[in-house]
Order: sequence, then C-alpha cells, then structure tokens
Amino acid sequence: MYRFLVIIYTLLISLPLSAYEHTYPDLNDLDAILNKHNEITFAKIQSIESKKYILVNTDSMTERYNICDSLFHDYSSFQLDSALSYANRKLKIAKQLQDRKHIDRSIIEIANMYIQAGMNMQSYELLQQLNRSQLDPALLQDYYSINNNLYEFLSQFALNKTVRDGYKQTAKAYRDSVLMLEPNDMFVYTYSLLSDRKYQKGLNILLSYFEGLDPDEREIGPTAYSISEYYRSMGNREEEKKYLIISAASDIKHGIKEYCSLSRLAMVLYEDGDYERAHKYVEVALNDAIFCDAKMRTLEVTDILPIIETDYQQRLKSQRTNLIYALICISILMILLIIILFMLRRYQGKLRSAKEQVEKTNQLLTESNRLLAESSSIKNVYIFNLMMECVNRIESFDNYRRSLNKKAISGDRNSVFSDLKSPEVIEHEWQSFYAMFDKTFLQLFPSFIQEINNLLKPEEWFIEIKEWCLPTELRIFALIRLGITDTDRIASLLRYSKSTIYAYRSRTRLKAIEPDNFEMQIMKISSI
Repeated sequence: MYRFLVIIYTLLISLPLSAYEHTYPDLNDLDAILNKHNEITFAKIQSIESKKYILVNTDSMTERYNICDSLFHDYSSFQLDSALSYANRKLKIAKQLQDRKHIDRSIIEIANMYIQAGMNMQSYELLQQLNRSQLDPALLQDYYSINNNLYEFLSQFALNKTVRDGYKQTAKAYRDSVLMLEPNDMFVYTYSLLSDRKYQKGLNILLSYFEGLDPDEREIGPTAYSISEYYRSMGNREEEKKYLIISAASDIKHGIKEYCSLSRLAMVLYEDGDYERAHKYVEVALNDAIFCDAKMRTLEVTDILPIIETDYQQRLKSQRTNLIYALICISILMILLIIILFMLRRYQGKLRSAKEQVEKTNQLLTESNRLLAESSSIKNVYIFNLMMECVNRIESFDNYRRSLNKKAISGDRNSVFSDLKSPEVIEHEWQSFYAMFDKTFLQLFPSFIQEINNLLKPEEWFIEIKEWCLPTELRIFALIRLGITDTDRIASLLRYSKSTIYAYRSRTRLKAIEPDNFEMQIMKISSI
C-alpha cells in the first residue's frame, strides 16, 4: 500500500486533503518547519547511512535484498538517482535469487523512477519487457498504476492533440484496470472522480479518509495535496491554501524532496500578495527538486520561479528607492544640526559679551553670575541632546540598512546591493559625529587640553594632538566636563565597553597630580 501511495503521489498534480480534527498548521508553523529544513535532511541522511552500514555487513542475499528495498523506498522521494541505483541492485540480487516476483517488482520500480526523472521512453521500453500474463497477481495493480502514470505524463507533453487524447485514453484504460482489480482503491477512484468533475463525491471520500489519519503519518502529505486540488477545481481558494500548507508541512517534516505542494502554495501566496513567502517557498521547492534530481518537479518549479522572481526584484527596487529617500532625509537632518550648532556658536558669543558686561558692573554681579550658571547648564544639556539625536539618527539608519539587507539576502543579490551590505556608511557617520563633537567642544573649551595638562604630572602631558581632534582619553573627560559622568552612557556614546571606559578613567586619574580630586578639578575647567 505504501509503495502504491508513492506512485500515486508522483502523478497527483490534482488531488485533495481533508479536515482532520487536529490542530492545523498555519503559515507560521510551516515557516518554523522550514527553518529546521537542513536538520531534517541531515537526520534522514543519518538514518539512511545506518541502513547502508547494515547492508555492508550482511552476507545473506535475502537480507541484502530487503535492506536494498528499504533504502530504495527511503530514496524514492529523496534522491532519485540513489533510488534508481538501489532498485537496480535489488534487480541484480533478485536475479541471483532467481525470484521472478522480485525481478518483476524491481523492474516496475525502476520504470517508476524513470518516470519521475522525466525518462518516459526508457520507462516505456522497460515496461515492455514485462509479460502481463505472467506477472504475479500481487504486482498487477502496481503494473497498471505505473502504466497509468506513464501515459498521464506523456499526455502532458504531447504536442499533437490527437496523440495527447490517445495517451489520455490509454491512461484511463490502465486506471480502469486498477479499479477492476481493486474497486475500493480510494486514490485511483477519487482521481477518476476528479477527472470526471464529480467534485463533491470525491472530496467527501478523501475528507473521510483524511479524518482517520494520524497527523504524523506520511500519507498526510499526498492526501492533503489531493484535497487541495479538489478545492482548487471547485474555486475554494482558502480551503485549497489550508490543505496545501498541511501537505507542505508534512512533506518537509518527513524529509521528502519530491513534492508538489510547496511550489503550488508559493504560487497561491504570490497571487495573494505575500511576495516574501512566495519567493522563499519557491526557492526551497527548486532547491529540493534539484537535490532530488526530479526533472519533472524542476521543470514545474522553473515555470513558476520567473513570475515570482520578477515581482520580488521589483519590490527590492522599490525598497532601494525608499532607502535613498531615507538617506536624503538624514542628510537634511544633518544640515539642520549644523545650522543649530552655528546658532549655538552665536549664542556662546552673546554669553561672552554678557560675561564682560558683568565684570564691568558690580551692581549686577550676583544676578549675572546666576544667569551665566543657568546658561552654562542649558548649553551643556543642549549639546548632550544634540549628540544623542545624532547617535539616534545613526543607529536608526544602521537598523534600517540591516533590515533591508536581511530581506535582500533571501533573493538573487546583484552588485547593486553590495553598498547596502557595507558598514562603511555607518562608520563614516560615526567618525563625522566624533569630529563634530571634538570641534564643537574645543570651540566651547579652547583651553581644555592645557587645563588638563596642568592637572597632570609633567611627564604625562598630552603634547602631540591633531587640531580639532581629541584622543579617546580626552574625549572621555570632555564628556565628564559636560556632566556626563555615568560610565554606561559614556560607553554608549563612544562605542566602547564599560570595562574599557573604566580602564581609561582609572589610568588617566593615576597620572594626575591629585588623583583623588582629578575629576572634580576637571568639572571646574571653564569654557569661553
């Protein structure tokens, strides 16, 4: 029965599934399963390798045949070339055992693998070697089913209508032969009902069968796909999608590589506007078809892929345009920040004039000092807010770049996106930010370096310093002078670890003439 289900599933690009009374997987569940796709594949390979080890260490021909048969079924929907190899090994062993039934079964299985691999004429020639009248009765059903599959596939690729109709009639004759042998064969019977457009009758049969299945059974995949085809023919899109999800989840969970459901689901999602999932699913389906070496499935997926890929690339282009707009907005914001800094500089000039006026007027000294203290506080807070705004803009831009980069990774990446992956722009923005900070601070505190040196031992003075550029130690103490004394905040602004900032502070304090009062003395350094 299991072998027959595999045969039918290769043919079924038109069958449905049912509503069992269990929790249905949704798209999020399917995404979670696909995230474990490589783990599932590895586990299946490990299982196969364990059987190969037993095969190598077995001398009994009968036991070797049985293991090869098990490996054949493992590979039949996983890797067709390996399945074909073990089917041929089975045939060779069967001939050595002179077992006519096993020989004929192996030939039928090889013919089926040829069909899945798109080698229809080789399959036809192989089946012609069998004498139907001499076949074991237990093999007749598989024999008729394989011939039905063959002529169904031949009809799909026939260029002439007369030839195509002839293939369809031959396929129907073989299908009828199956039903004569086994009138209650559900899959062949419901396929006939689907062909005859007796949708409700066939759907009821499949749904009833589906409800009796355990959710973890492998038959869930092909049965669910069959039900989805019924709903597709009936125009019920939501139910079609529901059972395609069930089928795809079952196929992936069981390590099946030769399937229809995921690529069909990708097309449905594409038509629904879910382009991200559609692109991801069709890529997985194509990779699995290539891994399996299933020529027919590869052709089916490559027919769908260009449609989805074109729209996906257009969406990426649109996102790139949005990024350009975002960069423009950030540039405008930076210009505004420069203007604000210029205004701040002018404000500092007014403060200097106010200070000179206070020195000339004893009568207003107390009030002027209070105003200067308040202005200095406002200045410090204002500078800090500007710095944090710069940091926020830079981090926002970086997060946006990362987000677009993640989306682009899943598609065909051209050189047009290489700039988006580079952190060069962000690093440049950080360096620009630090340069702006250094210049602004030194304009506010032009004697800051000299004042720091006065607090240090002569041999520890800062001597060779670039114009308008502070080394890391001085940048840390510049932030402290502005009132930012918390190590966490300093580490965040300068992109160092807390331990690094702590080490810088400690090391510089030890160089001071009065280590215990060093940071308090820094706070007393005056601005312009």
